[in-house]
Amino acid sequence: MTFRKSKRFIKNFSRLFCVLGVLTLLAGKGILSQTPEDTGSRSAEWVRVETGDGALSLVMPGDIFVVRDTLGFSQRHPKRRDRIVEYTNLVSARSYETGILYYVEKYDVRNTDLGLELLLYRYPGGSVKSFESNGVKGRIIEFGSDSRRMIFIFGTTDRIYLVGIGARDITDPRMKRFVGSILIKGERIFEAESDLIASDLKSYNLEEMTETPVEVVPMQRPSRKKDRNDQITTTKEETETAEKNKTEDENTKPLVIIEHFKAGYTEQARSRSEQGRVIVRVTFKENGHIGRIEVLRQLRYGLLESSIRAAKLMKFIPMETGSGPIEVTRAVEYVFTIY
Repeated sequence: MTFRKSKRFIKNFSRLFCVLGVLTLLAGKGILSQTPEDTGSRSAEWVRVETGDGALSLVMPGDIFVVRDTLGFSQRHPKRRDRIVEYTNLVSARSYETGILYYVEKYDVRNTDLGLELLLYRYPGGSVKSFESNGVKGRIIEFGSDSRRMIFIFGTTDRIYLVGIGARDITDPRMKRFVGSILIKGERIFEAESDLIASDLKSYNLEEMTETPVEVVPMQRPSRKKDRNDQITTTKEETETAEKNKTEDENTKPLVIIEHFKAGYTEQARSRSEQGRVIVRVTFKENGHIGRIEVLRQLRYGLLESSIRAAKLMKFIPMETGSGPIEVTRAVEYVFTIY
Protein backbone atom coordinates (compact mmCIF):
# COMPACT_ATOMS: atom_id res chain seq x y z
CA MET A 1 0.00 0.00 0.00
CA THR A 2 1.44 3.35 -1.07
CA PHE A 3 1.69 6.33 1.28
CA ARG A 4 -1.14 8.14 -0.63
CA LYS A 5 -3.49 5.14 -0.35
CA SER A 6 -2.65 4.72 3.32
CA LYS A 7 -3.44 8.38 3.98
CA ARG A 8 -6.79 8.08 2.16
CA PHE A 9 -7.67 4.90 4.11
CA ILE A 10 -6.93 6.60 7.44
CA LYS A 11 -9.01 9.63 6.44
CA ASN A 12 -12.03 7.50 5.43
CA PHE A 13 -11.72 5.39 8.56
CA SER A 14 -11.73 8.55 10.71
CA ARG A 15 -14.93 9.77 9.04
CA LEU A 16 -16.59 6.41 9.59
CA PHE A 17 -15.54 6.45 13.23
CA CYS A 18 -17.06 9.93 13.72
CA VAL A 19 -20.36 8.88 12.10
CA LEU A 20 -20.57 5.78 14.29
CA GLY A 21 -19.87 7.93 17.34
CA VAL A 22 -22.71 10.31 16.51
CA LEU A 23 -25.13 7.43 15.85
CA THR A 24 -24.19 5.84 19.17
CA LEU A 25 -24.80 9.14 20.98
CA LEU A 26 -28.24 9.59 19.38
CA ALA A 27 -29.23 6.03 20.15
CA GLY A 28 -28.15 6.51 23.74
CA LYS A 29 -30.49 9.47 24.04
CA GLY A 30 -33.33 7.43 22.55
CA ILE A 31 -33.71 9.64 19.47
CA LEU A 32 -33.21 6.83 16.95
CA SER A 33 -35.27 4.34 18.91
CA GLN A 34 -38.43 6.45 18.98
CA THR A 35 -41.49 4.98 17.26
CA PRO A 36 -44.52 6.90 15.92
CA GLU A 37 -46.35 6.00 19.14
CA ASP A 38 -43.58 7.58 21.21
CA THR A 39 -43.72 10.85 19.31
CA GLY A 40 -47.33 11.86 19.61
CA SER A 41 -50.02 9.25 19.04
CA ARG A 42 -50.76 9.47 22.75
CA SER A 43 -50.16 12.04 25.45
CA ALA A 44 -46.73 12.25 27.07
CA GLU A 45 -48.09 11.91 30.59
CA TRP A 46 -50.91 9.77 31.95
CA VAL A 47 -52.29 10.14 35.46
CA ARG A 48 -54.59 8.21 37.77
CA VAL A 49 -57.82 9.94 38.81
CA GLU A 50 -59.41 8.57 41.98
CA THR A 51 -62.34 9.44 44.23
CA GLY A 52 -61.73 10.14 47.89
CA ASP A 53 -64.06 7.34 49.03
CA GLY A 54 -62.18 4.73 46.97
CA ALA A 55 -65.25 3.96 44.86
CA LEU A 56 -63.67 4.76 41.50
CA SER A 57 -60.21 4.82 39.94
CA LEU A 58 -59.21 5.22 36.30
CA VAL A 59 -56.37 6.51 34.12
CA MET A 60 -56.55 9.52 31.79
CA PRO A 61 -54.15 11.67 29.74
CA GLY A 62 -52.72 14.38 31.99
CA ASP A 63 -54.13 17.48 30.23
CA ILE A 64 -57.44 17.46 32.13
CA PHE A 65 -60.29 19.98 31.87
CA VAL A 66 -62.27 20.25 35.14
CA VAL A 67 -65.71 21.79 35.78
CA ARG A 68 -67.09 22.16 39.31
CA ASP A 69 -70.69 23.13 40.09
CA THR A 70 -72.06 23.28 43.62
CA LEU A 71 -75.60 24.08 42.47
CA GLY A 72 -76.04 21.10 40.16
CA PHE A 73 -79.43 20.47 38.56
CA SER A 74 -82.76 18.77 39.20
CA GLN A 75 -84.40 16.07 37.10
CA ARG A 76 -88.10 15.28 37.14
CA HIS A 77 -89.30 11.74 36.44
CA PRO A 78 -90.91 11.75 32.95
CA LYS A 79 -93.66 9.35 34.03
CA ARG A 80 -94.13 10.28 37.69
CA ARG A 81 -94.04 14.07 37.77
CA ASP A 82 -93.97 14.14 41.57
CA ARG A 83 -90.59 12.40 41.71
CA ILE A 84 -87.67 14.84 41.47
CA VAL A 85 -83.97 14.14 42.03
CA GLU A 86 -81.48 16.87 42.96
CA TYR A 87 -77.94 16.31 41.65
CA THR A 88 -75.51 18.59 43.53
CA ASN A 89 -71.77 19.17 44.01
CA LEU A 90 -70.95 18.12 40.48
CA VAL A 91 -67.31 17.51 39.53
CA SER A 92 -66.61 16.76 35.87
CA ALA A 93 -63.17 15.97 34.42
CA ARG A 94 -62.24 15.17 30.84
CA SER A 95 -59.13 14.76 28.72
CA TYR A 96 -58.55 14.33 25.01
CA GLU A 97 -56.23 12.21 22.91
CA THR A 98 -56.31 12.60 19.14
CA GLY A 99 -59.65 11.22 18.00
CA ILE A 100 -60.84 10.04 21.42
CA LEU A 101 -62.33 11.67 24.54
CA TYR A 102 -62.29 10.33 28.12
CA TYR A 103 -64.42 11.79 30.91
CA VAL A 104 -65.64 11.13 34.46
CA GLU A 105 -68.31 12.86 36.58
CA LYS A 106 -69.42 12.69 40.21
CA TYR A 107 -72.77 13.84 41.65
CA ASP A 108 -74.14 13.94 45.19
CA VAL A 109 -77.73 12.68 45.39
CA ARG A 110 -80.18 11.69 48.13
CA ASN A 111 -81.76 8.74 46.33
CA THR A 112 -79.14 6.96 44.24
CA ASP A 113 -81.51 4.26 42.94
CA LEU A 114 -83.94 6.84 41.56
CA GLY A 115 -81.03 8.99 40.38
CA LEU A 116 -79.58 6.11 38.36
CA GLU A 117 -83.01 5.36 36.90
CA LEU A 118 -83.47 8.97 35.80
CA LEU A 119 -79.97 9.20 34.32
CA LEU A 120 -80.98 6.49 31.87
CA TYR A 121 -83.57 8.93 30.47
CA ARG A 122 -80.73 11.40 29.89
CA TYR A 123 -79.15 9.01 27.39
CA PRO A 124 -81.92 7.80 25.08
CA GLY A 125 -81.20 5.45 22.22
CA GLY A 126 -78.53 3.40 23.94
CA SER A 127 -78.40 -0.29 24.69
CA VAL A 128 -78.40 -0.75 28.49
CA LYS A 129 -76.65 -3.63 30.24
CA SER A 130 -76.30 -4.27 33.96
CA PHE A 131 -73.05 -5.10 35.72
CA GLU A 132 -71.94 -5.76 39.29
CA SER A 133 -68.47 -5.12 40.63
CA ASN A 134 -67.45 -5.78 44.23
CA GLY A 135 -71.04 -5.49 45.43
CA VAL A 136 -71.72 -2.28 43.47
CA LYS A 137 -74.42 -2.44 40.80
CA GLY A 138 -74.34 -0.24 37.75
CA ARG A 139 -75.33 0.20 34.12
CA ILE A 140 -73.39 0.22 30.86
CA ILE A 141 -74.92 2.25 28.03
CA GLU A 142 -73.60 1.47 24.56
CA PHE A 143 -74.50 3.60 21.56
CA GLY A 144 -74.32 2.88 17.86
CA SER A 145 -71.62 4.00 15.47
CA ASP A 146 -73.36 7.36 14.98
CA SER A 147 -72.97 8.40 18.64
CA ARG A 148 -69.55 6.79 19.01
CA ARG A 149 -69.64 6.49 22.80
CA MET A 150 -69.98 4.22 25.81
CA ILE A 151 -71.06 5.25 29.34
CA PHE A 152 -70.77 3.52 32.72
CA ILE A 153 -72.90 4.72 35.66
CA PHE A 154 -73.13 3.37 39.18
CA GLY A 155 -74.08 4.66 42.61
CA THR A 156 -72.93 4.34 46.20
CA THR A 157 -74.89 5.42 49.29
CA ASP A 158 -75.19 9.09 48.37
CA ARG A 159 -73.22 9.52 45.16
CA ILE A 160 -73.49 8.70 41.49
CA TYR A 161 -70.46 8.21 39.28
CA LEU A 162 -70.41 8.40 35.49
CA VAL A 163 -67.52 7.36 33.26
CA GLY A 164 -67.71 8.08 29.53
CA ILE A 165 -65.62 7.54 26.43
CA GLY A 166 -66.21 8.74 22.87
CA ALA A 167 -64.22 8.22 19.68
CA ARG A 168 -64.43 8.97 15.97
CA ASP A 169 -64.07 5.25 15.34
CA ILE A 170 -66.07 3.08 17.73
CA THR A 171 -63.70 0.17 17.01
CA ASP A 172 -60.68 2.20 18.17
CA PRO A 173 -58.62 -0.18 20.36
CA ARG A 174 -57.91 2.66 22.79
CA MET A 175 -61.53 2.44 24.00
CA LYS A 176 -60.95 -1.09 25.25
CA ARG A 177 -57.59 -0.06 26.63
CA PHE A 178 -59.18 2.73 28.68
CA VAL A 179 -62.02 0.54 29.94
CA GLY A 180 -59.39 -1.90 31.20
CA SER A 181 -58.07 0.78 33.56
CA ILE A 182 -61.41 1.40 35.34
CA LEU A 183 -61.56 0.08 38.89
CA ILE A 184 -64.73 0.13 41.02
CA LYS A 185 -63.83 -0.31 44.69
CA GLY A 186 -60.53 -1.78 43.55
CA GLU A 187 -62.10 -4.33 41.22
CA ARG A 188 -61.79 -4.24 37.46
CA ILE A 189 -65.01 -4.10 35.41
CA PHE A 190 -63.50 -5.92 32.42
CA GLU A 191 -60.43 -8.00 31.81
CA ALA A 192 -57.46 -5.67 31.50
CA GLU A 193 -55.67 -5.63 28.18
CA SER A 194 -54.14 -2.32 29.07
CA ASP A 195 -50.73 -0.79 29.64
CA LEU A 196 -52.40 2.04 31.57
CA ILE A 197 -52.64 0.19 34.89
CA ALA A 198 -49.28 1.31 36.21
CA SER A 199 -48.73 1.66 39.95
CA ASP A 200 -46.17 4.44 39.56
CA LEU A 201 -48.55 6.93 37.88
CA LYS A 202 -49.28 10.24 39.61
CA SER A 203 -52.63 10.13 41.42
CA TYR A 204 -55.17 12.93 41.76
CA ASN A 205 -58.31 13.11 43.90
CA LEU A 206 -61.26 13.98 41.66
CA GLU A 207 -63.02 15.93 44.43
CA GLU A 208 -59.95 18.10 45.05
CA MET A 209 -59.01 18.93 41.46
CA THR A 210 -59.02 22.65 40.61
CA GLU A 211 -61.60 23.93 38.15
CA THR A 212 -60.21 24.99 34.77
CA PRO A 213 -60.88 28.72 34.19
CA VAL A 214 -63.10 29.65 31.24
CA GLU A 215 -63.43 33.23 29.97
CA VAL A 216 -67.05 34.36 29.78
CA VAL A 217 -67.68 37.43 27.60
CA PRO A 218 -70.87 39.35 28.54
CA MET A 219 -73.38 40.24 25.84
CA GLN A 220 -72.46 43.36 23.91
CA ARG A 221 -75.09 46.03 23.35
CA PRO A 222 -76.59 45.10 19.93
CA SER A 223 -77.01 47.61 17.17
CA ARG A 224 -80.59 48.60 16.25
CA LYS A 225 -80.28 46.83 12.92
CA LYS A 226 -79.17 43.56 14.51
CA ASP A 227 -81.84 43.92 17.20
CA ARG A 228 -84.59 44.17 14.58
CA ASN A 229 -83.35 41.23 12.53
CA ASP A 230 -82.44 39.14 15.58
CA GLN A 231 -79.64 37.41 13.66
CA ILE A 232 -76.39 35.86 14.77
CA THR A 233 -73.48 37.21 12.77
CA THR A 234 -70.50 35.10 11.78
CA THR A 235 -67.16 36.26 13.13
CA LYS A 236 -64.19 36.96 10.88
CA GLU A 237 -62.34 34.02 12.44
CA GLU A 238 -65.23 31.63 11.69
CA THR A 239 -65.35 32.82 8.08
CA GLU A 240 -61.59 32.35 7.64
CA THR A 241 -61.75 28.89 9.21
CA ALA A 242 -64.63 27.89 6.92
CA GLU A 243 -62.77 29.10 3.83
CA LYS A 244 -59.64 27.25 4.91
CA ASN A 245 -61.60 24.05 5.48
CA LYS A 246 -63.06 24.20 1.98
CA THR A 247 -59.57 23.60 0.61
CA GLU A 248 -58.96 20.71 3.02
CA ASP A 249 -62.21 18.77 2.62
CA GLU A 250 -60.48 15.47 1.98
CA ASN A 251 -58.48 15.63 5.21
CA THR A 252 -60.98 17.53 7.39
CA LYS A 253 -62.89 15.69 10.10
CA PRO A 254 -65.82 17.61 11.61
CA LEU A 255 -66.41 18.67 15.17
CA VAL A 256 -68.32 15.87 16.95
CA ILE A 257 -70.50 16.72 19.96
CA ILE A 258 -70.37 13.68 22.23
CA GLU A 259 -72.76 15.12 24.81
CA HIS A 260 -74.85 18.30 24.76
CA PHE A 261 -75.62 18.94 28.43
CA LYS A 262 -79.13 20.28 29.08
CA ALA A 263 -79.45 23.62 30.90
CA GLY A 264 -81.65 23.44 33.97
CA TYR A 265 -84.68 25.67 34.54
CA THR A 266 -84.35 27.71 37.75
CA GLU A 267 -87.25 27.92 40.19
CA GLN A 268 -87.04 31.72 40.16
CA ALA A 269 -87.39 31.81 36.37
CA ARG A 270 -90.25 29.33 36.49
CA SER A 271 -92.14 31.32 39.13
CA ARG A 272 -91.74 34.51 37.06
CA SER A 273 -92.64 32.77 33.77
CA GLU A 274 -89.30 33.69 32.18
CA GLN A 275 -88.87 31.80 28.92
CA GLY A 276 -87.12 32.15 25.59
CA ARG A 277 -83.63 31.45 24.25
CA VAL A 278 -80.10 31.86 25.49
CA ILE A 279 -77.47 31.86 22.75
CA VAL A 280 -73.73 31.66 23.40
CA ARG A 281 -70.76 31.36 21.07
CA VAL A 282 -68.51 28.59 22.36
CA THR A 283 -64.85 28.03 21.51
CA PHE A 284 -64.10 24.33 21.08
CA LYS A 285 -60.35 24.08 21.56
CA GLU A 286 -58.06 21.63 19.82
CA ASN A 287 -57.17 19.90 23.12
CA GLY A 288 -60.77 18.99 23.99
CA HIS A 289 -61.21 21.91 26.39
CA ILE A 290 -63.96 24.52 26.28
CA GLY A 291 -62.42 27.92 25.56
CA ARG A 292 -64.13 31.23 25.97
CA ILE A 293 -67.93 31.58 26.01
CA GLU A 294 -69.39 34.72 24.44
CA VAL A 295 -72.97 35.65 25.33
CA LEU A 296 -75.03 36.58 22.25
CA ARG A 297 -78.56 36.45 23.72
CA GLN A 298 -79.54 36.17 27.36
CA LEU A 299 -82.42 35.61 29.79
CA ARG A 300 -82.87 36.59 33.43
CA TYR A 301 -83.33 34.84 36.77
CA GLY A 302 -80.40 32.46 36.53
CA LEU A 303 -81.13 31.04 33.07
CA LEU A 304 -78.00 32.62 31.56
CA GLU A 305 -75.83 31.18 34.33
CA SER A 306 -77.48 27.78 33.89
CA SER A 307 -76.72 27.90 30.14
CA ILE A 308 -73.08 28.82 30.74
CA ARG A 309 -72.67 25.89 33.14
CA ALA A 310 -74.23 23.58 30.53
CA ALA A 311 -71.88 24.92 27.84
CA LYS A 312 -68.85 24.18 30.02
CA LEU A 313 -70.06 20.59 30.43
CA MET A 314 -70.35 19.88 26.69
CA LYS A 315 -68.21 16.92 25.58
CA PHE A 316 -66.75 16.91 22.08
CA ILE A 317 -64.10 15.64 19.72
CA PRO A 318 -62.33 18.61 18.07
CA MET A 319 -62.37 19.31 14.36
CA GLU A 320 -59.30 17.91 12.61
CA THR A 321 -57.47 18.83 9.42
CA GLY A 322 -54.56 17.12 7.75
CA SER A 323 -52.23 18.85 10.21
CA GLY A 324 -54.17 17.74 13.32
CA PRO A 325 -56.91 19.05 15.67
CA ILE A 326 -57.89 22.71 15.34
CA GLU A 327 -59.89 25.24 17.36
CA VAL A 328 -63.33 26.31 16.09
CA THR A 329 -66.24 28.38 17.41
CA ARG A 330 -69.93 27.59 17.18
CA ALA A 331 -73.16 29.27 18.32
CA VAL A 332 -75.04 27.10 20.84
CA GLU A 333 -78.69 27.67 21.75
CA TYR A 334 -80.57 26.77 24.94
CA VAL A 335 -84.38 26.96 24.81
CA PHE A 336 -86.48 27.46 27.96
CA THR A 337 -90.20 26.83 27.69
CA ILE A 338 -92.75 26.52 30.48
CA TYR A 339 -95.21 23.71 29.80
